[in-house]
Amino acid sequence: GISLVESCTFVENVGTAWASVENNNSNARITFRNNVWAGNKTTAGAVMAIGAGGWLIANNCVVDARNDTTGTWTDVTTDDPGLKRDYVPKAGSPCVNNGLNQAWMESAVDLDGNPRILYDTVDIGAFERRQNGTIIQLR
Repeated sequence: GISLVESCTFVENVGTAWASVENNNSNARITFRNNVWAGNKTTAGAVMAIGAGGWLIANNCVVDARNDTTGTWTDVTTDDPGLKRDYVPKAGSPCVNNGLNQAWMESAVDLDGNPRILYDTVDIGAFERRQNGTIIQLR
């Protein structure tokens, strides 16, 4: 089967073998889309691990991944995601307006209750960057 993990923020996880994700199911291919991976640490092994099932990393911001995968990576930035302490992207973050819009996002909200798409393109990760001041958006 195929599983989808989308618009998540994986940060500051600590483990002895794996800190974020491991896929050992030979029948499962996992697709990761619009996710942030940063500051995850292990004492051994990898931050992200692949098993026989494989995975696709598409349009993610991945920092500190090592010994990770033989999976497919596409449109991945390894730049610092520039997150605030509450994991919301800062101004100038490579995560801002760089996600892949999906139909479900039109009426969805982020983890803070803000519209999932604020400025035409979704941000990578679980939160949308909010601008300070007054915003008028015409459609």
